[in-house]
Amino acid sequence: FTSTRDLTMESNNSVAHIDSLTESAQFLIETLTSDSPDPDPDKLSKVLHTVQTVALNISVRDQELVMLTIRSILFRCVWVDEGGGLERSRVNIISTLLPLLRTIDKDDNVLEQFIDSLVEKKVNSESWLSILCSLSEEIFPNHPVLFSKYFWVQIQSGLTHEDNLPRKRALYLMKRTIDTIFSSSCQAEDKSGLIFTDPTLFHREKSFAGKEVFDTYFLILETLEEKQVHLVKQVLQKLQDLVKVSSNELTSHQFFHSSWILIAYLRLFKHPNIALVRWGLESFLNTDLDKSTIASENFISFLCHPLMNVLNETKLYGKDVEGNTFSSEVYFPGEPKEKVTGEIIARTVSNFLNRCLQKVEVEDRSNIFRAFLTSSTLKSWGPLPLVWFSFALVELDPNPNVVPKCLTDVEMKNVRTLIDSHMVYQEPLLRGAAQANLLTCLLLFLDPQQCSYEELSSLLYTMWNRNVLFYAEPQNEIWKEASSFVRNDFFKTDFENVFSVTQGALTELRHQTSLNTRLTEMNVSKANLVMILFMSDEEFHPDHMKQYKDLIVGKEDINRPYASNRLNLNDEEWTRIEHFVLHSCSSILKAPSRRSGKSFLHFSAEVTSLNMERVLSILLFTEQDRIDQIKSLKTSLETCLKASDIENIFRTELYISLLSSLRMENIIVSNEDAALFELFHQAFGIFSEGSMIQRVVALKIVKMFSQLEDCNSLTSKVFNKLQTLLLNPKATSTLMSESERENDIQNREEQKLWGRLSSEFQRDQLEIMNTLLSRSQNIGEPIKTRVLEKLQDTLEVDGKECLVICLDMALTLGLPCEQFLDVGKRFIFEFRKNEIFWPALESFVRLCLENLEASPTVVRNIFLDLICEAENVSGIFPLLIEQLENFFKSNKGSSDHLVNLLPVIAKALTFGPVYRKDQKLVTDTNQVIHSLGTTNVVNYIEGSDHLMDARVRIGAINIVLAVVQLSSKQTISTFIMKLFSELQRINVEITGKRIRHFENSLIHKVRQRVYQCYVMFAPLLGSKESESVLSELCKELLNHSQQTSVRYYCEWAASIILLKNNQFFNGMWDWLNKSAAEKIGSIPSFLVIITQYLSLSKDTDQDALEQAIKEISPWCMAQHFATRIVAQICFRKIWKICEDTALDVVQKYAVLKDCIAKSVNPGNSDKISEDFYLTIFDPLAHLTFDDILFEFPRLCEISEDELIPKSLIESISKSHIPTQNPGSTLLGCTKDKMAKQANKELASNQNVQKKITPWKSMLTDSDIGTSNRFSDKSSRAHEDLVVIASLIDKAPNLGGLCRTSEILGVGSLVLHSKSVIKDKEFTSVSVTAENWVPIVECATHKLEQFLLEKKREGFTIVAVEQAKESIMLQEYKFPKKCVFLLGKEKEGVPVELLNQVDVCIEIPQSGLIRSFNVHVTGALVLWEYVKQHSK
Repeated sequence: FTSTRDLTMESNNSVAHIDSLTESAQFLIETLTSDSPDPDPDKLSKVLHTVQTVALNISVRDQELVMLTIRSILFRCVWVDEGGGLERSRVNIISTLLPLLRTIDKDDNVLEQFIDSLVEKKVNSESWLSILCSLSEEIFPNHPVLFSKYFWVQIQSGLTHEDNLPRKRALYLMKRTIDTIFSSSCQAEDKSGLIFTDPTLFHREKSFAGKEVFDTYFLILETLEEKQVHLVKQVLQKLQDLVKVSSNELTSHQFFHSSWILIAYLRLFKHPNIALVRWGLESFLNTDLDKSTIASENFISFLCHPLMNVLNETKLYGKDVEGNTFSSEVYFPGEPKEKVTGEIIARTVSNFLNRCLQKVEVEDRSNIFRAFLTSSTLKSWGPLPLVWFSFALVELDPNPNVVPKCLTDVEMKNVRTLIDSHMVYQEPLLRGAAQANLLTCLLLFLDPQQCSYEELSSLLYTMWNRNVLFYAEPQNEIWKEASSFVRNDFFKTDFENVFSVTQGALTELRHQTSLNTRLTEMNVSKANLVMILFMSDEEFHPDHMKQYKDLIVGKEDINRPYASNRLNLNDEEWTRIEHFVLHSCSSILKAPSRRSGKSFLHFSAEVTSLNMERVLSILLFTEQDRIDQIKSLKTSLETCLKASDIENIFRTELYISLLSSLRMENIIVSNEDAALFELFHQAFGIFSEGSMIQRVVALKIVKMFSQLEDCNSLTSKVFNKLQTLLLNPKATSTLMSESERENDIQNREEQKLWGRLSSEFQRDQLEIMNTLLSRSQNIGEPIKTRVLEKLQDTLEVDGKECLVICLDMALTLGLPCEQFLDVGKRFIFEFRKNEIFWPALESFVRLCLENLEASPTVVRNIFLDLICEAENVSGIFPLLIEQLENFFKSNKGSSDHLVNLLPVIAKALTFGPVYRKDQKLVTDTNQVIHSLGTTNVVNYIEGSDHLMDARVRIGAINIVLAVVQLSSKQTISTFIMKLFSELQRINVEITGKRIRHFENSLIHKVRQRVYQCYVMFAPLLGSKESESVLSELCKELLNHSQQTSVRYYCEWAASIILLKNNQFFNGMWDWLNKSAAEKIGSIPSFLVIITQYLSLSKDTDQDALEQAIKEISPWCMAQHFATRIVAQICFRKIWKICEDTALDVVQKYAVLKDCIAKSVNPGNSDKISEDFYLTIFDPLAHLTFDDILFEFPRLCEISEDELIPKSLIESISKSHIPTQNPGSTLLGCTKDKMAKQANKELASNQNVQKKITPWKSMLTDSDIGTSNRFSDKSSRAHEDLVVIASLIDKAPNLGGLCRTSEILGVGSLVLHSKSVIKDKEFTSVSVTAENWVPIVECATHKLEQFLLEKKREGFTIVAVEQAKESIMLQEYKFPKKCVFLLGKEKEGVPVELLNQVDVCIEIPQSGLIRSFNVHVTGALVLWEYVKQHSK
């Protein structure tokens, strides 16, 4: 490209100018039309500079061509899709060429046309702001766009942008525009309505108070950009004040649009500090907004997006450790139990919505609530936030004056989508609670007039299918609400209406015989569910039930002419819908079962499912009706046996389920036995000879007969026939051969289907064989061995469908099976993310326990492996301990078994993982849901895991106690010693080489659990074992490395042993002396043990008391504060005993007692004597499980999750120590905690700390092109001030000077070389200041010439140097045009340059050091200049 110098030399050569312009224009157009990334910035800058030079130097006759060229390029820059953005290169081109065009032709309206083009293209806010910032000098102060609605919409969009840069640009433009609007010369009309409403009144009264409101708002927005919490907190009260201004609470003369408030809250919601976000949310939810704000589109948008987004932050629901937000006492006054944060937020959200909705008109209420709920259903929620959000919905006020019934089919469909798409993989209890709440909300606020039968039935079916809506006796609350809505609100108690709708649905289904089974079953259930809900609300009115029964079993007259429907259907097709309806009724009227293998969870509500007899009685079915149904089902199954359609398999499953219910539940059908045996006989024959589909159907029928419970002729004949299956050498047969699998299966879907059917085929055979094995008494060992081998092969081949039955069969066989156990464990954990894992694991643990006698080591190792896996899969250990507890309580387990399993039991006694915060939040939420009991339907079906870990420890205690009760004292003592040994092994394993650890850390908790066991089981030790344990405890106390609670438990256990074995007491004096010699810090422990023994022992003699006085008294004046106070308390206790039992000792040591009493500072002693342990604690009276596991750790200030709930403690078996002590003095004792600081309201401080943000002068490279960053339009505050730093050579000093020069607005900074600005030491101090202050390069040897040039330009040369004629800084009046010459770091200004200066100034000094640092010197002088020349 042509250089600037060449162009200047050829200024009269128009051809050269035109050629350069053409070349540059071609490059720019290619850049704009290219799909490649932005061009090289330096190259683009050179081209733009070339265009500038050409345009400013070209002849007048060629200017028109230049203008057309520039205009063409400019408008090509906005050739983008509507709503699109502009690349950085386009913005640079615009920011350079548009001002250039206006410079050439002042009258050209290109700016207006260009901005109109931007508006027409609706470029995104990021590009719009970037362009307007770069053109700010062109559009301010009077351009109409500044007062347009579009401008302010873009400003608000920019202020809410995710990126920092668009927010800065928006705030820059807003501040500058507000300054313009509030200036005395501005008379513009605000078309947006966001600044003022009445232009005439505003400009007449133009109050500075309105400007102050915006200045406060700017302060808030700028401060919210800071990450330091202390900076942001100080302006939060100001935000609340602005809310009052917006709502006209403070004055009616100020106007501040509510949308600005919402933007500020949005920025607060997005702050990286969660404590500030939590405060922002609480502040917003407690804001009393006015009616106009609530009814605005901005408010609805804010509810549906920013508010919803912040409510979806899981971290928000964590406990506020500082207690500054969402206080339980504020939102739940009078509640004895503190609420978790989620409950408080839910209550706050519901109160906020109730308060807002009741202020607006009915139509607005409906629109706001519907938009809010719809937005929530379209969001991808975190499990925890969704639960608490759903709780907020059910707490909304159903009063029509607050929240009207306004929901429609749209909301029902959206809720179904949310449940089906986004709630599949959530934790079951959380998911169930949220779904129940969503259904409750819909039932409360659905408008029956805007609901269709199809959508309502679909919603109810979805909820029923997910076990949220189900019938039980007595009825649960949600079923009552649903049935009331269906009958009273939707159908208006009109039975004929609901009957007609149901009849139409079933009639249509009767004619759709080609519909697949699953879809038919779903549609039947939808119709049935609505009907049963309706009739349950009227308590199953007999007349209506009779009519409905006739609809179910009624048939058209097959003898009437033209009964084509019947003649074209076989018997199974004709009765299909009848059977489907009856099966659906049975399913709806029976409560769902709980998930198998999850009995270790804690359930707070029980539900009893109706038996078939009760179901039939509700449906008014007589005995003859039941028999007719059995006959009909037999016929249908016979039809299915002969058919080859794969749908017959699925229909067979349904028919078998219904027939089993009709046949098995306390019903005798001897008259039909022969016919049923014929069905069995047919199925048994087809099972081994028919087609694949027929074999599957036949086997399902055979399996149904194998499960008959009653003993009659049918059962006997079936059982005899089935015995032949045991003679099969292969035990089971396969459904498909390899060749059939390869040749007959056409696609992946068929492959998946037949793979599942093959596995189920194997499973059904195994279940039949398992029934035979459990009922047969004389099955030989060879057959059992062959079956066991088959089970192992089946696990390898048939996957999860056969997993549970293989384990159950192995249990039934009763053979030792070490190899099978290993294979079984491997396959179980392959399915650990599948629901089959839990029932399989339960069966596997039972199988292991049956092999405990034969393979104790193998079983123990398996259990230890399971415990290791429990670290990754919570629930494994609780399941294991539950099965172990059942095993030992049933007297199957002996003390030998328990000794073998001691590593497992010890692990259980010390179990309790440390959870992440998010895991703890889920557990706390589960506990809240569990506490709701029957009021939330999910508690009937799903259990909570909040007691899971504690149940492991309680179960282990019960296992130990179960064996203890059946063993001799010596056996018990030996066993307890082994248990303690195993506990110490765990202690060492967890602690490792770490001597110190944090309170409430895993090490602390494990050690505490270990010594809790010492306290609980020490009373069971014999004398010899007690001596050994006492020595062990004393050694532990002597180390003095325990947390307080651990030390207390050790002392407690030692006291218990001494009180039971008083012969060991004299040895405690030796331990006391040893502690004095080796570890003085451990002395309080031994003093406490000695005192507790002497206080409670019945055999205390006077000599022991006297020795205690002598041994304890010296420590009453010990140097260590804690030792001194503990000794004084112990001395008082011993002295009290002496006063009661040893008066001689009292008289002998009275003087000593007086001396100690006078030396004690009562204020100091009170500090420690308030500790429950030193005052009211009694080692014997408090030796209960309740005090050991709950009250004592509670008072030791252990984290709440370490406390075993009293409800679990009550389940401990009766033993050597009581479970509870109702009169325990620990019950009413509280923690000795420092008083928490009361929550303080945020003070309104007028003087707040603020980080300076010079918006008006700070534009980025994106806003102004590199070529004109320092152009005339981009002037500095002090253009006529030049700082010469060429003599300075240290990069940090130069960096500091550069930073100071930029901040104070210096015109230019002169350096000896520009290369220094790339030095790391320079940039670390300058923090990018070199990008914003003009840098001039002048080598040291050229300084003399540089100073002469500046003198010629009218500058005064001022040297900062100590000289004979120098002037003190404060006395010198700086001229406007100044050059500051700074000297070298040591030598100062050289003599040859000193002669060139006009004046020398110096800074007054009072100290001994000769001079300031050169950077500090420059800063002081610059500030004095700026101070003198500031307005």
